[in-house]
Amino acid sequence: MLSQKELLDEYFVENRNRLLEVAAFLDRLDRADPTRSTNDFRTKALAAALVSLSGSSANHVAQIQMLLSDPTTEPIPTLDRKSAIGAYDRGYSEALERRKAWRTELIARTVVGTRALVSARKAS
Repeated sequence: MLSQKELLDEYFVENRNRLLEVAAFLDRLDRADPTRSTNDFRTKALAAALVSLSGSSANHVAQIQMLLSDPTTEPIPTLDRKSAIGAYDRGYSEALERRKAWRTELIARTVVGTRALVSARKAS
C-alpha cells in the first residue's frame, strides 16, 4: 500500500488535469448558457457530485456513484434513448409536485383552522 506522499507523487498531476478538464467543461457550459444550472438534471447531478467531493467522506466514490446512478429497480417498458446519459433525473418535477401537495395541505389546514376560530368566536 502506498503512503499518502507516494500517492500524491504518483497521481497528483493526473488528477489535477482531470479537475481542470471538469472546470473547462463547466466554463463551456456557462458560455453556452449562463442559466445551465437550472436547465438540466445532469448539471445538477454534476454540481451535487462536486459538493460531495468537497466533504470529508471516506467513500467519495460510493457517494458519487449513488448520485449519478438510477436507483429504480423496475425495468423501463421501452428503450427511450439510444445510449446512456450518465446521470439519473432525480425527479425535480416530483419535488415540485410534492411542494404543490404540501402547499395544498397547508392551505386546507389554514382554512380549517380559520373556520374553527370563526366558530369559536361566534360561540363566545
